[in-house]
Amino acid sequence: MSQVLTSESSEEILVARQPIYDSQLDVVAYELLYRDSHNNQAIIDNGEVATSTVIINAFVNIGFDTLVGDKKAFINIPKGLLVGGETASLPKENIVLEILEDVVIDDGVIAATRNLAEQGYTIALDDFVFDEKWRPLVELASIIKIDLLALEEQQLVKEVAYLKSFDVELLAEKVESKHEFELCQKLGFRYFQGYYFSKPQIVKGAKVPSSKLAILRILSRVYDPEISFSELEEILSQDVSLSYKLLRIINSAAFKTSKKVESLKQAISILGLNNLRNWVSLITFSGIKDKPSELFRTAMVRAKMCELLAKQTSQSVDSNVYFMVGLFSTIDALLDQPLEVLTDKMPFSDEVIDALLNHKGAVGSVLDCVINYESGNWDFIPEKYGKVSVLRDAYLEAVEWAADIYKAI
Repeated sequence: MSQVLTSESSEEILVARQPIYDSQLDVVAYELLYRDSHNNQAIIDNGEVATSTVIINAFVNIGFDTLVGDKKAFINIPKGLLVGGETASLPKENIVLEILEDVVIDDGVIAATRNLAEQGYTIALDDFVFDEKWRPLVELASIIKIDLLALEEQQLVKEVAYLKSFDVELLAEKVESKHEFELCQKLGFRYFQGYYFSKPQIVKGAKVPSSKLAILRILSRVYDPEISFSELEEILSQDVSLSYKLLRIINSAAFKTSKKVESLKQAISILGLNNLRNWVSLITFSGIKDKPSELFRTAMVRAKMCELLAKQTSQSVDSNVYFMVGLFSTIDALLDQPLEVLTDKMPFSDEVIDALLNHKGAVGSVLDCVINYESGNWDFIPEKYGKVSVLRDAYLEAVEWAADIYKAI
């Protein structure tokens, strides 16, 4: 059994992962392990809190791709989370749910496990030693993990022989010697895990404050390419401050609307989906109180200047994308996280990510130009933007626009 724990007072997140191998010693998955210190151990007082925190750390604070790449992640699921239904929100294609050996089997546990299996989740039984009470879960599981330290060799052989009557794959855990590995291979185990292959490796990350986690959650929902107008309206309506500021902006002098806009539905209709996303981002960033206001103003000026230069170079481009890239170019400083970590948490296209991280592509080139202009690095500005008057006019218009919007917010 393995879990991960973090200290609420620490800004550092410590998550360990242990590789799981196939018989050819290729890594096929990682078990995510909780750690509360650098000594690579953890004291678990509450399994539900520990598992909940490791899920948050994996998907938010560090990033799932950073931890496991294209492999699967084994995550321990205690009874409370199993029957409570929280695990049903995890991506079933990338997760193996490990039901712990200390779970008390009852009708609720069986029903919850059956529901997850029917939804397509891979179920594993952790530290398994067969008892008749486990039969209903064995019939639903895809993987059985057997702790080699808990069984004598004869018991292991007997256990494996019994489990062969079920449609399950066997995983040998706590493999600590070549002999144990070769024995398990002969017995038909498919997966292997233990100190013989690799000790858990600690992966470090920085904790994102809860207020900033809320910002990331809102933005990731808003930028979801599958979101509908009705879903977006519902999200905005749940945040009174956000809705109020959005209506204030669209009724400001910057928009020059012919009559007053009084509802979110009207605002969404006028702005359009992509434009609205940028405004929601802008308003959300403005609510970050522990950063200098000038940092937010820089984001606004960059966003507007990127948009203006995009329109000047081509009438066919989607200037909203340029605006968004300019706006998000300071998100690392606003949220105190590396840019590559934050972009990993957002449903951005490869074009947008490459523009933000590497200043590549058409959008990245414009962003690079804007940043070089604001820094006075004239020699690094591409020739097509080389006219001082073009850049100066775009910059001054962006500064004036940002000032007007800042007043409205």
